[in-house]
Amino acid sequence: MSEAMIASWRAEVADLWPSLTEEDTLSRYLLDGGLLLVWQAALRWLPELAELSADELTAPTRQRAAALATWWRDLGEEAERESGPEDGPVIAAHATAVAHALDTRFGPDLELPLYPAFR
Repeated sequence: MSEAMIASWRAEVADLWPSLTEEDTLSRYLLDGGLLLVWQAALRWLPELAELSADELTAPTRQRAAALATWWRDLGEEAERESGPEDGPVIAAHATAVAHALDTRFGPDLELPLYPAFR
């Protein structure tokens, strides 16, 4: 689904930003954007989560922990697939470690459920 959405978006903006038709350039921008978004979410939610144990999580805070773990895990997988940047393996290792730490602290098996429209 995400690949189809990206392809559709790329087709719309290619005239304005022709460099996005290059796979390496687009992949790097997507990885950078994902990295920024996951750090922003972590900055927003981790202070609240850090005060709680796994037993103290409410439904909304468990959902946030699951979202963070899932997004870090997904970022790690994307960075592993990314062959262009030299820092891809470093990002992948860090993202995987953060996802594992979140799952260890608030899990087990934290995973954001698929959005109902995509089931």
